[in-house]
Amino acid sequence: MACTRNAMRLLPLLILLGGCQGDGIGPDRIGTWQPQGHNVANLHAMAADPAHLDRGVGAATERGAAGTDAVLRLLEDRRRALPVARTTTVGGAGGGGAR
Repeated sequence: MACTRNAMRLLPLLILLGGCQGDGIGPDRIGTWQPQGHNVANLHAMAADPAHLDRGVGAATERGAAGTDAVLRLLEDRRRALPVARTTTVGGAGGGGAR
């Protein structure tokens, strides 16, 4: 009986290991579609300048400087002070309470 329990505990492990033997299950089986580089070919066809595939190009409406300045201020410990915004007053002039 102990032998049966041990075998039952090992059964999931044996099933997993047995499934990795290249038995024609999954995307590697014969007859399934295999990637052939079509995505890369499409990207090369759509690039305006082949050099952009290596280096890239910034957007015409790039606003990266605004974010860069904020990060530099943070890293250099030159953060701006938060604005003072007081919308309520504590204990201000009371009006019309019950008498």
